Amino acid sequence: MTKKLPDEDPLTKPATDESSARAAEWMFDVLCCVVCRVKVVVTADRHGVQCPRCRRIYPIEDGIPQMLLESARQPAEAILSDTPLSGENE
Repeated sequence: MTKKLPDEDPLTKPATDESSARAAEWMFDVLCCVVCRVKVVVTADRHGVQCPRCRRIYPIEDGIPQMLLESARQPAEAILSDTPLSGENE
């Protein structure tokens, strides 16, 4: 797995042209939490998407949201485990 550069924006990395950028925006508009089925929002650091209901954070790896329950972290769980939300240490 490749490591992300600190200043790299994981949401814009895969968009190499205008149509790819539009596709990426559309994808984030239709994603929902796999548990609550509520639309997720991009986190402030742009390294994940979060469910506003259950607060689960799904990491974004190489520009792709990992919408798997096994990949999701609760905010407190991520802080306590010192595990990066983006899964860089896996």
